[in-house]
Amino acid sequence: MHERPLIRTHDSNDTTKKAVQTFTARPEQDQTQDPMQDAINLLMLACASLAALAFGVLLAYGICRAAFAVIRMHARSVAAQAAEPEAQSAPQTAIL
Repeated sequence: MHERPLIRTHDSNDTTKKAVQTFTARPEQDQTQDPMQDAINLLMLACASLAALAFGVLLAYGICRAAFAVIRMHARSVAAQAAEPEAQSAPQTAIL
């Protein structure tokens, strides 16, 4: 019975050359690009930049609103705690 070898033997130098040619081969491109495509790319870049800036500003605004809401709740609770001892120490007099 004849067994096939697990490793195929071949010329590795030729295979390496083909692999290098495959990965380095680039389709021929015309170096001049359409001016309209350049304008569209510039517009898209500007819109993406403005959108990222707007998102950052809105995110910062939301974080500040949340932080100030937390501070406001804390200030109200501190004010309520400070008012309680004064109310308890004041004498209760009935005005008729």
